[in-house]
Amino acid sequence: MSFSIYNLVESALQIDVWVLVAHIIAVTILLLVISFFAWKPTKKYINDRKKSMQEEISKIDESKKLVENNIIESKELKMKSIDEANKIIELAEIDAYSIKEKIKNEANVDAKHIKDMANEDIVKKEKELRENIENEVSNLAIELAESLIKKNIDKKANKKLIDSLIEDIKKI
Repeated sequence: MSFSIYNLVESALQIDVWVLVAHIIAVTILLLVISFFAWKPTKKYINDRKKSMQEEISKIDESKKLVENNIIESKELKMKSIDEANKIIELAEIDAYSIKEKIKNEANVDAKHIKDMANEDIVKKEKELRENIENEVSNLAIELAESLIKKNIDKKANKKLIDSLIEDIKKI
Protein backbone atom coordinates (compact mmCIF):
# COMPACT_ATOMS: atom_id res chain seq x y z
CA MET A 1 0.00 0.00 0.00
CA SER A 2 2.70 2.41 0.72
CA PHE A 3 4.05 1.75 -2.71
CA SER A 4 0.72 2.58 -4.20
CA ILE A 5 0.52 5.90 -2.30
CA TYR A 6 3.97 6.69 -3.53
CA ASN A 7 2.90 5.99 -7.07
CA LEU A 8 -0.37 7.82 -6.63
CA VAL A 9 1.35 10.93 -5.26
CA GLU A 10 3.96 10.79 -7.96
CA SER A 11 1.53 10.22 -10.79
CA ALA A 12 -1.39 12.38 -9.61
CA LEU A 13 0.44 15.38 -8.22
CA GLN A 14 3.57 14.96 -10.26
CA ILE A 15 5.66 15.59 -7.19
CA ASP A 16 8.80 13.71 -6.41
CA VAL A 17 8.34 12.35 -2.89
CA TRP A 18 12.04 12.47 -2.15
CA VAL A 19 12.09 16.14 -3.06
CA LEU A 20 9.08 16.67 -0.78
CA VAL A 21 10.80 14.83 2.06
CA ALA A 22 13.99 16.85 1.44
CA HIS A 23 11.96 20.07 1.58
CA ILE A 24 10.27 19.00 4.80
CA ILE A 25 13.64 18.10 6.37
CA ALA A 26 15.16 21.41 5.14
CA VAL A 27 12.24 23.42 6.55
CA THR A 28 12.51 21.52 9.85
CA ILE A 29 16.25 22.16 10.02
CA LEU A 30 15.65 25.81 9.08
CA LEU A 31 13.04 26.14 11.84
CA LEU A 32 15.40 24.53 14.36
CA VAL A 33 18.25 26.84 13.31
CA ILE A 34 15.98 29.89 13.45
CA SER A 35 14.64 28.74 16.82
CA PHE A 36 18.11 28.19 18.24
CA PHE A 37 19.92 31.21 16.76
CA ALA A 38 17.11 33.74 16.39
CA TRP A 39 14.02 32.85 18.42
CA LYS A 40 15.72 31.93 21.69
CA PRO A 41 17.97 35.05 21.76
CA THR A 42 15.04 37.18 20.67
CA LYS A 43 12.84 35.64 23.35
CA LYS A 44 15.63 36.10 25.89
CA TYR A 45 16.04 39.75 24.78
CA ILE A 46 12.28 40.31 25.03
CA ASN A 47 12.20 38.77 28.54
CA ASP A 48 15.24 40.81 29.63
CA ARG A 49 13.67 43.94 28.17
CA LYS A 50 10.40 43.09 29.93
CA LYS A 51 12.27 42.73 33.26
CA SER A 52 14.16 46.01 32.76
CA MET A 53 10.89 47.78 31.87
CA GLN A 54 9.27 46.32 35.00
CA GLU A 55 12.23 47.61 37.04
CA GLU A 56 11.93 51.03 35.41
CA ILE A 57 8.20 51.05 36.12
CA SER A 58 8.96 50.13 39.75
CA LYS A 59 11.52 52.94 39.95
CA ILE A 60 9.04 55.36 38.40
CA ASP A 61 6.39 54.26 40.92
CA GLU A 62 8.85 54.81 43.78
CA SER A 63 9.79 58.19 42.35
CA LYS A 64 6.13 59.05 42.00
CA LYS A 65 5.55 58.15 45.65
CA LEU A 66 8.54 60.26 46.66
CA VAL A 67 7.25 63.17 44.62
CA GLU A 68 3.80 62.82 46.16
CA ASN A 69 5.35 62.72 49.64
CA ASN A 70 7.45 65.78 48.79
CA ILE A 71 4.36 67.58 47.55
CA ILE A 72 2.53 66.76 50.78
CA GLU A 73 5.53 67.88 52.85
CA SER A 74 5.79 71.05 50.77
CA LYS A 75 2.14 71.83 51.34
CA GLU A 76 2.56 71.25 55.07
CA LEU A 77 5.67 73.42 55.10
CA LYS A 78 3.82 76.08 53.14
CA MET A 79 0.97 76.04 55.66
CA LYS A 80 3.45 76.28 58.53
CA SER A 81 5.19 79.16 56.80
CA ILE A 82 1.89 80.94 56.27
CA ASP A 83 1.01 80.44 59.94
CA GLU A 84 4.40 81.74 61.02
CA ALA A 85 4.10 84.71 58.67
CA ASN A 86 0.67 85.52 60.11
CA LYS A 87 2.07 85.30 63.64
CA ILE A 88 4.97 87.55 62.70
CA ILE A 89 2.56 90.04 61.14
CA GLU A 90 0.39 89.99 64.26
CA LEU A 91 3.42 90.53 66.50
CA ALA A 92 4.64 93.32 64.23
CA GLU A 93 1.24 94.99 64.38
CA ILE A 94 1.22 94.71 68.17
CA ASP A 95 4.78 96.07 68.37
CA ALA A 96 3.90 98.86 65.94
CA TYR A 97 0.87 99.78 68.02
CA SER A 98 2.88 99.79 71.26
CA ILE A 99 5.65 101.84 69.62
CA LYS A 100 3.02 104.22 68.26
CA GLU A 101 1.49 104.60 71.72
CA LYS A 102 4.92 105.07 73.28
CA ILE A 103 5.84 107.75 70.75
CA LYS A 104 2.44 109.37 71.23
CA ASN A 105 2.87 109.40 75.02
CA GLU A 106 6.41 110.76 74.71
CA ALA A 107 5.15 113.45 72.33
CA ASN A 108 2.40 114.35 74.80
CA VAL A 109 4.93 114.50 77.65
CA ASP A 110 7.26 116.64 75.52
CA ALA A 111 4.37 118.88 74.46
CA LYS A 112 3.30 119.27 78.10
CA HIS A 113 6.89 120.02 79.07
CA ILE A 114 7.19 122.61 76.30
CA LYS A 115 3.83 124.08 77.29
CA ASP A 116 4.87 124.24 80.95
CA MET A 117 8.16 125.89 80.01
CA ALA A 118 6.29 128.35 77.80
CA ASN A 119 3.90 129.12 80.67
CA GLU A 120 6.86 129.60 83.00
CA ASP A 121 8.47 131.92 80.45
CA ILE A 122 5.20 133.82 80.13
CA VAL A 123 4.95 134.14 83.91
CA LYS A 124 8.59 135.30 84.10
CA LYS A 125 8.11 137.80 81.29
CA GLU A 126 4.90 139.01 82.84
CA LYS A 127 6.65 139.39 86.19
CA GLU A 128 9.56 141.22 84.53
CA LEU A 129 7.14 143.47 82.67
CA ARG A 130 5.23 144.21 85.86
CA GLU A 131 8.48 144.98 87.64
CA ASN A 132 9.57 147.23 84.76
CA ILE A 133 6.21 148.96 84.77
CA GLU A 134 6.37 149.33 88.53
CA ASN A 135 9.88 150.76 88.27
CA GLU A 136 8.80 153.12 85.53
CA VAL A 137 5.74 154.12 87.52
CA SER A 138 7.88 154.51 90.63
CA ASN A 139 10.32 156.67 88.71
CA LEU A 140 7.46 158.70 87.27
CA ALA A 141 5.91 158.92 90.71
CA ILE A 142 9.17 160.05 92.16
CA GLU A 143 9.56 162.66 89.45
CA LEU A 144 5.97 163.70 89.97
CA ALA A 145 6.54 163.79 93.69
CA GLU A 146 9.65 165.91 93.26
CA SER A 147 7.79 168.30 91.07
CA LEU A 148 4.93 168.39 93.57
CA ILE A 149 7.32 168.81 96.43
CA LYS A 150 8.81 171.74 94.73
CA LYS A 151 5.35 173.17 94.40
CA ASN A 152 3.83 171.76 97.57
CA ILE A 153 5.77 170.60 100.58
CA ASP A 154 3.04 168.42 102.12
CA LYS A 155 4.74 164.99 102.36
CA LYS A 156 1.75 163.05 103.59
CA ALA A 157 -0.40 164.04 100.69
CA ASN A 158 2.38 163.27 98.25
CA LYS A 159 3.03 159.84 99.75
CA LYS A 160 -0.67 159.03 99.67
CA LEU A 161 -0.82 160.06 96.04
CA ILE A 162 2.21 157.90 95.12
CA ASP A 163 0.91 154.84 96.98
CA SER A 164 -2.49 155.04 95.31
CA LEU A 165 -0.78 155.39 91.94
CA ILE A 166 1.34 152.28 92.59
CA GLU A 167 -1.75 150.30 93.68
CA ASP A 168 -3.58 151.29 90.51
CA ILE A 169 -0.61 150.12 88.44
CA LYS A 170 -0.44 146.77 90.28
CA LYS A 171 -4.06 146.10 89.41
CA ILE A 172 -3.18 146.34 85.77
